[in-house]
Amino acid sequence: MCCEAIPLKTLVRIINSLGEGIPLGIHCWSSEDDLGNHTLQFNEFYEWNFQPNIWGTTKFQCDFQSSAGSGNYLIYRYDRDVHLCDTKCYWYIKAQDGPCLQSYKPDKQFCSPWDHKQKGSKVLIDDQDMSTYGESHFP
Repeated sequence: MCCEAIPLKTLVRIINSLGEGIPLGIHCWSSEDDLGNHTLQFNEFYEWNFQPNIWGTTKFQCDFQSSAGSGNYLIYRYDRDVHLCDTKCYWYIKAQDGPCLQSYKPDKQFCSPWDHKQKGSKVLIDDQDMSTYGESHFP
């Protein structure tokens, strides 16, 4: 008789790697938890721990807002991330690359480009489109 192991407690950390003087606004949530709004200065981080559910369907998504870009990203998905970052998922939010997940494999990052790239202070899409974020293009 065999059964699936209960998933281990997981840490997700969001790190502002945008550059000096560029704040990052974040709002993260799952179907069960709203983690609220936070503003991170350069090199600051926000993190949380959780227990993935036994069905392997745990997901967290985050809205990011900065002068470099903005968007909505699927920041944790059990069936994807158990193979990429295991129980410590570190996201570096970069000006050029957007959100980048650091794999537990050395020197391997997976980046998802900004949904809405900004040039200077001008958003390259209409404000009406800002509410239509889709899931990340990340695998």
